[in-house]
Amino acid sequence: MKRTIITFVLAVATLMAMGQEKVVWEELAVGYSPNPQFMITKVEFSKEKTTLHVVYQYPPDEWFRVSKESYLQSDGKKYAIVGSDSIALDEECYTDEETWARGFVLYFKPLPLDTKEFDFLEGTDSYDFKVFNIHEESYTMPVTPVPDEYKADYAEEDVLAEMKYSDEPATIHFRFSMWI
Repeated sequence: MKRTIITFVLAVATLMAMGQEKVVWEELAVGYSPNPQFMITKVEFSKEKTTLHVVYQYPPDEWFRVSKESYLQSDGKKYAIVGSDSIALDEECYTDEETWARGFVLYFKPLPLDTKEFDFLEGTDSYDFKVFNIHEESYTMPVTPVPDEYKADYAEEDVLAEMKYSDEPATIHFRFSMWI
């Protein structure tokens, strides 16, 4: 009888664990962000939601806000923000006067559990928070080739100057024109 009860408990625990599958990224890397004060410190993926743990570090006399239009983007799809903890969306927030930091959590519609990288976008205006290519530190992002129209057009015989390092002062010659 004991063996049956133990087997039943283990089976129920296994089923519960399978139903609550969760992926957590604790060591993150970012491809690019024009907002270094907006730091994503942890990401949790589940079937119900994607959770971003954020620390915003800035002088306490300046306010910030996170838009209720914010979203995550992955593989061309957008995942809308659905809530937050420790801040109210679309309202002025301030950092702590002593630490100059404010920690909060943002919740989004669920990204796939096998997501390798994604972007956080508050919007497309220049002052909106943006964090591109968020991924686990151990993940090696694929190399993206530069489109031909953006490559420099150099003749094949052109060779870049050889770099030489020296403690001597350097002289740089250049030409500058200004049209008024």
